[in-house]
Amino acid sequence: MKVNFIVEKVTFNDTLSFVSDSLFSIEYDNDGFRTLCWISFFSTAAVYVYNHPVNFSTIPMNAREIKFDNIPIENVSLWALSHLKFVRKLRFSDCNLSVVEDGAFENLSLLQSLTIDGNPGVYFQVGSFSGLGSLTTLTLPENEIVYFENGVFDDLLRLTHLSLYQNKIQDLQVGLFKGTPNLTKLDLNGNNLTELYPGVFGGLRRLKILWINFNRISHFKLGIFNELDSLEWLSFISNEIVLVQPGVFQGLGSLRTLTLTHNKITKLEVGLLEGLTSLKTFSAYDNQITVLPAGLFEGLTDLVQIWMYNNSISHLEMGVFRGLKSLLRMDLYSSKITDLESGLFAGLVSLRFLNIYDNRISSLPLGLFTDLKSLRDLAMQSNMVSHLKGGVFHGLEALDILDMSSNHMSRLEQGMFSGLRTIQILNFAGNNITRVMSEAFYGAETMERLDLSRNKISYLDEGVYTVKFNPRIASFEKQNCSCQRMYCW
Repeated sequence: MKVNFIVEKVTFNDTLSFVSDSLFSIEYDNDGFRTLCWISFFSTAAVYVYNHPVNFSTIPMNAREIKFDNIPIENVSLWALSHLKFVRKLRFSDCNLSVVEDGAFENLSLLQSLTIDGNPGVYFQVGSFSGLGSLTTLTLPENEIVYFENGVFDDLLRLTHLSLYQNKIQDLQVGLFKGTPNLTKLDLNGNNLTELYPGVFGGLRRLKILWINFNRISHFKLGIFNELDSLEWLSFISNEIVLVQPGVFQGLGSLRTLTLTHNKITKLEVGLLEGLTSLKTFSAYDNQITVLPAGLFEGLTDLVQIWMYNNSISHLEMGVFRGLKSLLRMDLYSSKITDLESGLFAGLVSLRFLNIYDNRISSLPLGLFTDLKSLRDLAMQSNMVSHLKGGVFHGLEALDILDMSSNHMSRLEQGMFSGLRTIQILNFAGNNITRVMSEAFYGAETMERLDLSRNKISYLDEGVYTVKFNPRIASFEKQNCSCQRMYCW
């Protein structure tokens, strides 16, 4: 018995699924499915072959998308693919490929995306990608590649995305990418690179994204980023970088994101970020940085985010944040900071989120927050603050959340929170507070949630609660408390 039908996609594996625009004939008998054969092919079909022997000649010449997954194909040669002139997307995944021959894709002039992944030891030679004049995306991950010959990527003039992540690449030859002048994204994550040489990225004037995360690079040589005029995102997460010398990023005027997290950097010198006038995000957390010097961020008027947590910063020099008028978020938590000087945050008029918790700060000087008129969230928990002067929070006109939990406070005094006209949440849980004085919350009448749990409050002065100050949720723990009016949980 024979039935003809139209499908849009054919998938070979333990079960058969159909979805595409081609006419097939399926033959079956009393024992069920027997054979499937193409009768004719009308337009776009996707052919997926999973764990099934393949005969290249049986694949329809008009196929637009082809994927081979977990099938043995030792080498890819011109004769095998020569009739697939209309394919746009091609993938070889876990196929035990050992070599891609010179000219293997010569006839695939319309191919736009090529992925060869999960083929340990596959060898790409000069000419392996010749003839791919329309290719825009080349993805070669998880192939245990150690080395690429110069010229292997030549003539890929339309290539915009090149992904070489999760291989074992140890070295990049100068000139390797000269044949890809339109490249916009280069992914080298998860390799064994230890050094980059000046000129290695030569000719990539349109490159916007360069990821070299999870490698073994320990230092940068001057000139390695020359010619990267269009670069917007540069990332070196989880390398072995110890020192970054000033001038190494010179010329990266379009850079918007610079990520140096999880390395071994001990200091950031003045001049390091000079010229990065478009920088929006600077990230250097999880390092061993001890000082942030004055002038480090000078000229970065567009900077929006600073991520510097998990360092060993014992001192923040006055003027280090000067001129950062666009800064919205700053994370300095878990960095062993011991003191904050009055005026340290001067000029940060746009800052909305300041996270300096889990440090060793023992006091907050008057004038520290004067210019932070846009701050919404101040996280100061897990420090060593034992006393707050009245007026210390002046300037925080827009603050919604103040977290001072797990400090060393012993009492809340009159007028301590004056100026917090928009405060919604106040958290002093886990201190050593024994007394809350009358009018301690004067000026903070907008508060909706107050948390004083895990303290030792024994006395709450009359006048703490007023008609104006009456938060909807107030959390206390009863310690033989003597008070006129109080909610205890």
